[in-house]
Amino acid sequence: MSEYHLPIWFRSVWNKVKAFFVTRDALTFLVFLLLSTAFWFVHALDRVRETQITLQLSYVGIPDNVLFVDQSPTSVNIKIKDEGKNLFAYRKNKLPLIAFDLSDSFTDEQGKVVITKEEIRKKISMLISGTTDILAINPDTVALNYIKQSQKEVPVRIKATLLPARQYMIRDTLLQNKTVLLFGMASQLAGIHEISTQNIIYSEIKDSTNLSLPLQIPKGIRAGAEKVNCIVIAEKFTEKKMKVNIEAVNFPPDINVRIFPAEAELTCNIPLSEFSSLQPDDIKVFIDYHDVQPNTAQVELSAQTDKTYISKIKIYPSEVEFLLEEKNEISEDETDTNG
Repeated sequence: MSEYHLPIWFRSVWNKVKAFFVTRDALTFLVFLLLSTAFWFVHALDRVRETQITLQLSYVGIPDNVLFVDQSPTSVNIKIKDEGKNLFAYRKNKLPLIAFDLSDSFTDEQGKVVITKEEIRKKISMLISGTTDILAINPDTVALNYIKQSQKEVPVRIKATLLPARQYMIRDTLLQNKTVLLFGMASQLAGIHEISTQNIIYSEIKDSTNLSLPLQIPKGIRAGAEKVNCIVIAEKFTEKKMKVNIEAVNFPPDINVRIFPAEAELTCNIPLSEFSSLQPDDIKVFIDYHDVQPNTAQVELSAQTDKTYISKIKIYPSEVEFLLEEKNEISEDETDTNG
């Protein structure tokens, strides 16, 4: 904002303030103020003082089947005494975690692990300067009540929705961990036979994509892993047309079936890499005796394949006519007589 747009009284005050600070006395005052502040700060750093800092705790070497009954402490507050410059360094530079290795502590099915005041003090002493005195530690002892849980290994099922990009199809999904280890009460684990991934939608998948799929872990159960890694293989697809012979399945053995027409034309989506290798025998087109309705001569066609990469099979015609004839069986006696 331009100075000329300010009120007259404000411009007057502003000019007086500027005039004061550009005088020699004001500059001298500011210089001495800065110098005195610096001397005070240096003097304060040399004096012995007391302060309180917080250190974070970490527990390592805990088996997966061990559960702490109570919430374990995550930090301790310590009161220390040292020269100001050392205390200032502790404030400025964050001290690392205090780690306690509990690998050999869980010998019983349930019990208590106690970390004593001496153990905590020893760990703290390794992190601070030798000139620093430890006046107090709170808490000065850590007690961890634990129980060992039952465990069960179950398979992982992919429930996530995997959507390929346009002109792509999902060729395969490869779980790097097909099973997961669960921990909990035996009665709870007895009713769990598999663990599913969360139903999250992943779209625009192309080529080979690495996904980290979160698991749906039941309440009260812990898992050895909260996520599983999955490689989703997507490939560009194309449409292929073929003529396939129509078969008759599940008909009584004494019935001869005639189908009109005897062939059907089908189209399906397949990966580009499989276009030349796909043969008519790879897809079975058939009429099923169980689909035949009484007093009718038409039945709907079905298709079946064991090739997981084939999708969207369409058959033309979708229905065919059929004729049933009894087979002429010649007994062995008649054969011998004629012979």
